[in-house]
Amino acid sequence: MTYNEFLETMKTEVQNRLGEAYRVDLQDVIKTNDMVYNGLTIADKNINIAPTIYLNDMYEKYGTNTDGAVEEILGIFNNNKCNENLDISFFVDWNTVKDKIVYRIVNTERNRKLLEDVPHINYLDLSIIFYVMLEQFEDGNSTILIHDSHMKAWNKSVDELMELATVNTKVLVPYTVKDMYDTMLDILELKGADIPAELHQKNEPSMYVISNKSLLYGSCAMIDKEFLRELGGKFGSFIILPSSVHELIILPCDEAECDLEECSEMVKEVNETLLSTEDILSDHAYFYNAYLGDITY
Repeated sequence: MTYNEFLETMKTEVQNRLGEAYRVDLQDVIKTNDMVYNGLTIADKNINIAPTIYLNDMYEKYGTNTDGAVEEILGIFNNNKCNENLDISFFVDWNTVKDKIVYRIVNTERNRKLLEDVPHINYLDLSIIFYVMLEQFEDGNSTILIHDSHMKAWNKSVDELMELATVNTKVLVPYTVKDMYDTMLDILELKGADIPAELHQKNEPSMYVISNKSLLYGSCAMIDKEFLRELGGKFGSFIILPSSVHELIILPCDEAECDLEECSEMVKEVNETLLSTEDILSDHAYFYNAYLGDITY
């Protein structure tokens, strides 16, 4: 059974199991770095919101065992189905959403499809995109990506989105700065593991992990000029290692000591061996000059 045959089979079998009260459709969803996820949307015909269940991994897991895949899909649906209509009127009310607009950054070249119909601002080789923060949970948050159609309905410009997001992002999901060595010690202590003696000896320059309180898409800290100035005042100039879309690692150093090429090789190797495609931000390092207040690469 080919992958496309698997998708069509899932649509047909789930529709047959649920009956005419539901509408089952296949839907392609473009995620970060133009990753396309093949989803199955299951909609109660009396409800205006429906969950999407992604099938990419299920094909690898079940193959020709379509009965097992259908059972898992139905289990996920029953645990996540919506039983009442969502009031979407708030989303068209600018005064309601304006204080919830935040930003993220993505790699421009890797997100050509995603950027086709979303307002964005180019920044170096990256792009700033905008979301409305709906809810925040202990282990994540719920957001809606802002498209050109939303901006048109609000009659607002991308510059206005940027102005609001610059303020809202640091309020709703404040940036965090943690010493990498201390972070490693905390992890080892939580696991009850023995702490190697060398971790207590900081002979090498300290590195710091930059993210936000949700640990999601904290890499946008590198576009906040005020935050960068604060870091520059504390650490001086530094190299920025884009470890993922969720966090950055900064290494304080003078420009003369900075080996961007070597750091970029390290970033590229991590991207190729450790990160999932959708989590990659950039294949190279950046340098923040604390005296000039700018980033180069």
